[in-house]
Amino acid sequence: MRKILFFIIAFFVLNTGEAFCKTLKYSVLPFKVIGPEEYRYLSQGIQSMIISRLNTPSKLEPVEIKEGIVDKNPLEISKKYGLNVLIWGDATVLGNNITIHINFLDNSGKAKTKIITSSQDTLISEFNREIKSLKNELLGIKEQPKVEVNKKSNPYTKQSQLNPSFEYIAPTSAEQRGYVRTQSLPYAMVGMDIGDGDGDGKNEVFIMSKHAVHAYNLTNNKLKLLSEYSFGRNKNALNINVFDYNRDGFAEIIISTVDNEGKPKGFIFSFKNKKFKIEKENINYFLSVKRIPPDYSKRLVGQGTGLGKIFDSRIHEVVTMRGELRLGPTLNLPQDANVFNFAYIPEKDSYKIVTVNDYGNIKVYNNSLNLIYKTTKSYAGSSVKIVTSNAMPGLGENVTDPKNMYYLPTRLVVKDLEKDGTFELIVAENLSVSSMYFSRYRDYPEGQIHALFWDGLGLNLKWKTKTIKGSIMDYGFGDIDNNSHDELYVGINTHPGPLGIKNKRTIVLFYRLNLKK
Repeated sequence: MRKILFFIIAFFVLNTGEAFCKTLKYSVLPFKVIGPEEYRYLSQGIQSMIISRLNTPSKLEPVEIKEGIVDKNPLEISKKYGLNVLIWGDATVLGNNITIHINFLDNSGKAKTKIITSSQDTLISEFNREIKSLKNELLGIKEQPKVEVNKKSNPYTKQSQLNPSFEYIAPTSAEQRGYVRTQSLPYAMVGMDIGDGDGDGKNEVFIMSKHAVHAYNLTNNKLKLLSEYSFGRNKNALNINVFDYNRDGFAEIIISTVDNEGKPKGFIFSFKNKKFKIEKENINYFLSVKRIPPDYSKRLVGQGTGLGKIFDSRIHEVVTMRGELRLGPTLNLPQDANVFNFAYIPEKDSYKIVTVNDYGNIKVYNNSLNLIYKTTKSYAGSSVKIVTSNAMPGLGENVTDPKNMYYLPTRLVVKDLEKDGTFELIVAENLSVSSMYFSRYRDYPEGQIHALFWDGLGLNLKWKTKTIKGSIMDYGFGDIDNNSHDELYVGINTHPGPLGIKNKRTIVLFYRLNLKK
């Protein structure tokens, strides 16, 4: 009797466990795309995103099938491959709006449809929400209601001593703010970078103002001036990069400027013995430093001026020949790229190229230079500009001649901060109501640093800083305070006020980071 009872219980437990542990098989077909040719990538993009988001080992596992659904019954395909769920659909692109129909069919023949209608900027969040809902539905998980957060749980909120009903919302300490700030400096910043210029194993902070470059040590959150060099009031600074371009073990300071006629005049300084020394000057190219595939090591890149326009159509690596800098191999880049506005985003076996257009929209290209995405939001706004005349050479300039003006974007930083193989695009979003209405107004009262990543459909926000008061001019990652840990550093200019009459001053912020080794 006991043996019979044991086998009954064992049979019940095993069969019940099998029922509860049954793995659901699903498949996702390529989506039909209705819209402009450049959005064809959405067909496989949506498919791969749904597959990856539903995949749950031992619970939801994908099955690859190589059949279309146009001329076949979905239920027949589902039964042929032993699927529990078959998913297919379409995406319609109309201007900035996208509508996605997600059809899913279970093996009983019951079909449902989820519809996502969104702008391109909010598509990823809407998409993730709907797929999470679908996943919970398939697994029989009830979604938890949202819990309202009690304001008193905010660590930055404390009761006021002035009146018990008052609350202090603004953080009062560096720990609460999440960043450390230096003292203000008596000039406006154009750009900044850090590096070991004197070979002592510690980074110096190099800050560029409109007509000069300044070197500092950061000690106890204070910038201590080491040296400075003025390259003349007839030259206006554009950008700065610190990079050991000649591989001598000392970082050089590479600076792009333009003269009063808008012609490029580049400089390369060394900083041995904590003094600036000109190694190259009056370089007739716009200069920058970029990470170039296939190894994504830093390279010096340059670009000449074009006939009747600011930039030549080609961007080159800069090489040294007989002691002189020359334009070397041409980079394969989109037509709207210039030496200041592009970056490569590495992927597993390929890369994406991003550029910033004149309106601050970030454009994403694949490695075949096909445009696949453009943000509707504006990023990388900057007050740094190049101004040239449209007058014909040799005919002089009239005060009525229109000016050819180009605003440089802020730095495009590409970084895999979490060491997970996904590279983020770190970019500033400077915020100003006035700049929305006046194209030449570029004084920003506040901004944020955003980390964007490619999510198969577009650039999605991964994280952002809290709002920073002031105009963000430059930023990067490195050990700015020489404590053996990298920080996110941000150089800002204080806002000159709504009338633009206050003097701008430079402040450097840096954020401690918990990075994987």
